[in-house]
Amino acid sequence: MKYLKNTAKILFFLTVFVVIACGNVGLFLPVENEEPAVSITSVTKGAVLMPEDTFEVSVDFNREEYFPDRMVIDLRDSGGEVLFSVELDQDGIYELPLPVALPPDLDDGVYEVGVTVFQEGEEIASSEALFFFVTEEYQIRAITAYPQIFYPGGKGLVIADLDIPENSNPYLRWSAEGTEIYAGPLMNGADRLQLDVPDREGVYSIRLEIFPFEPGGFYGGSGESETAEGEGVPGYDFFSFISLEAQFFVSKTQGGSEGELGPERDYYSLFHFRGEAVDWGYRGTGNIASPVGTPILDITRGVFGFRFDGSDGFTVDELLLPVEDGYVQPFSYSARFVIDAHEGIVTAMRDGRNAPVFSMGFLDGKLTATLLGTSSSVERLFYEEVGAELTLTVLPGDGEIRYLWFVDGVLLGDDRASYEPVQIAPGGLTVIGGAGGMLGIVDELGVYYRLTDAGPETDADVFLRAMERSYGDDLVFAEGFDGTVLPDQVVFSGEEESYTLDGGSLFLPAGTSIAFPSIGLDFDSLVMEIALSGESREDGGTAEAGGQAGIVLRESSDDTPLYDLSGDVVELQDDSILTVTIGVTDNGFVAAHGEKTYPIGTIKDGIDLLIENRGENGELEIKSLLIFKNRTQSNTETPH
Repeated sequence: MKYLKNTAKILFFLTVFVVIACGNVGLFLPVENEEPAVSITSVTKGAVLMPEDTFEVSVDFNREEYFPDRMVIDLRDSGGEVLFSVELDQDGIYELPLPVALPPDLDDGVYEVGVTVFQEGEEIASSEALFFFVTEEYQIRAITAYPQIFYPGGKGLVIADLDIPENSNPYLRWSAEGTEIYAGPLMNGADRLQLDVPDREGVYSIRLEIFPFEPGGFYGGSGESETAEGEGVPGYDFFSFISLEAQFFVSKTQGGSEGELGPERDYYSLFHFRGEAVDWGYRGTGNIASPVGTPILDITRGVFGFRFDGSDGFTVDELLLPVEDGYVQPFSYSARFVIDAHEGIVTAMRDGRNAPVFSMGFLDGKLTATLLGTSSSVERLFYEEVGAELTLTVLPGDGEIRYLWFVDGVLLGDDRASYEPVQIAPGGLTVIGGAGGMLGIVDELGVYYRLTDAGPETDADVFLRAMERSYGDDLVFAEGFDGTVLPDQVVFSGEEESYTLDGGSLFLPAGTSIAFPSIGLDFDSLVMEIALSGESREDGGTAEAGGQAGIVLRESSDDTPLYDLSGDVVELQDDSILTVTIGVTDNGFVAAHGEKTYPIGTIKDGIDLLIENRGENGELEIKSLLIFKNRTQSNTETPH
């Protein structure tokens, strides 16, 4: 047996941990590109070896012209120092190929194998090959693109999910369509990359390579790569054995996601900020906002969008508020963001005379909105570094304006102020972020306004969006009565328009009821949470509390009663959540309210839900209805 300085047994077998091997790279490559007279093969350049791995040394030569009589195999560290060496005589050379094992006490790092062949004291051939030695695996689990579909000419963010040793700092190299576009160490943020998306629609690929250690010493680099800090350093001139390629799609057709602001046809102005600044609202018709500074893409706490640093942002040469005959109409302003601090302006709007019209931002730590000389402020509605959706519904009227503040579907503020309508000059300017702007990530921003036969409508899906994000596919139905009219799928029984929608609640007069859409039977369990209140409505004292809630479940096909709380009528005093659970047993369906259960038996087609005000007088205030399946009770605070 032969040893490298009596420590390494010479064996044969090479196992390189490969995530995706490059097509142009084999496990064994000749050192010279042209066919040399004497050809040496050793460790493959760029191989990633682990303690049990070995490599093979061999030499090929014309035996009629060459008679090598000595070979030296060196193992060198990144500084070029020879750590171990073994010498073969002519008999050993003729016994090649020869397997080589690495020393058992080798540290993680970059090494080089040098092989030199001699004949009669003169060197006739030599080779050097760099390799990486690691004691733990390096892998790329996935490359994730944000958004899933890139917009032509916009920006995209790709993030690598790595499985690497703790406290390691590998060198990452990104390339697209065969061209290197970025390289640098992980500690400089090289695991995420903002892309300039091509202008043409199509399918593109991006490739990520991991080198366990940064270039240095005899790395064998050529050219320079740009690190995250902008410093030019020589990069590796070979492919990595640890790599992954992913495809991304570029299209003007952008798919929405659950809980996203929409539909776009109902928004006067709407920015999704999916790597682009396109106004998707019906006013914008695809116009693109102009950048201020250099907004960059970022994602944190599941919120993806543009990060503003107090100076970055976007501008639009127009007032992004609905104006009819020169007067601002009722609207809902919504923004999804993560804030780093309670300071800075989110949005500011001016008219064609440069007069301030509307603003939203933080003032003295409070979230503050202003409209034409009026203002409304609320205490901190959300925490820093936590994603939230803010919706402010503004209802300007004759002599009074009303501000309704919602956060993640819950009404947390209701302000009224004196208001005198002011005529708005055409034109204007809207700034999102910008100088003195917010600190954080803006995911979406929109202004909702619909003009229907019934009049102006504001956003009625505030509660629904929040529940879609919370419950996903388990959500069956959600209604928060956030709008100015009842949704089409909710049917009121009583004198026409005798009900009242006010402040994110539905007020049912005595002796009336509402019915909701039929519920299918594709569930193991179903929970209905009805948020109710027995308090008087704040409308000058004309409405009385004291309504009594009755819950009725009926068979969808023929209105057969299935369940009725007639013997357990809920008499409301304060805010409360009335919960009814439906489960499936061997004997059929069972309903439960509180600690009591009620056998229902067989249900043929589906379930209809009715909520009744069984009181003799007074209104029943319904704040929200939430129906979800296959989960336990949500145990949330009373919505609104």
